[in-house]
Amino acid sequence: MSVLLAVASSTSTAAEPIVKTLTTEQAKKLAKAPGDLELNGLTELTDECALALGQHSGNLYLNGLTKLSDTSAKSLSTAAVAPFRIELLGLTDVSVEALVWLAAHPHAVFPAKFYSDLSKPHKLKSVTIIDATLLASRVVGALNLNGLVSLSDPAAQALAQHKGGGLALNGLTALSDEAILSLAQHKGDLYLNGLTRISDDAAAGLASHQGDLSLSGLKQISSQAWVSLRTHAAGKVILSPTLKSE
Repeated sequence: MSVLLAVASSTSTAAEPIVKTLTTEQAKKLAKAPGDLELNGLTELTDECALALGQHSGNLYLNGLTKLSDTSAKSLSTAAVAPFRIELLGLTDVSVEALVWLAAHPHAVFPAKFYSDLSKPHKLKSVTIIDATLLASRVVGALNLNGLVSLSDPAAQALAQHKGGGLALNGLTALSDEAILSLAQHKGDLYLNGLTRISDDAAAGLASHQGDLSLSGLKQISSQAWVSLRTHAAGKVILSPTLKSE
């Protein structure tokens, strides 16, 4: 069953008035409708409407949108009851931050030209434990969070559950031992090139990591940490050629 509206449909007849925006109340009512929502006539979407539509449980078609804010992308992709499929094939202007959130939805479809942007630096500087859990569980393939400049211990534990690809956290310049030990449990390539120092305990934990391990930003480590990293056997260890051991 599909809810096909003049307010939203790209297949509306000439006699039907095509409304290009929705009020928040209209969006809330539509979100409760059973079946799919074909809203391809919309050319604008407020953050409030996106929050409401993110509660819809069927497929959601928004192919008339050319722009989408970071907040709207997050609301559409990470709601507790997110749409099964989201189509946004008309997007022409979208930030890397918004793409990161869309990638957190397992069935979000957007123009192919944007997929390569997911590997670019972005401005997502922090994530809550809820955000981290959603990103880790829903992003298929590599998860690039190089824009993060801080990461709490619980969020690190959540991100470590990501499966199916590498985890890039190169913007972090410092992490607690607890956070590093959690990330060491990640199964896949792990990039922590922003770290300049790690403790002996952290190095020992990273030695058991499964996948390639990149720590090319390290400046100096203890001889014990050096030995630990050299015992890493489940993938390559990438270190700076100028790294010194104490």
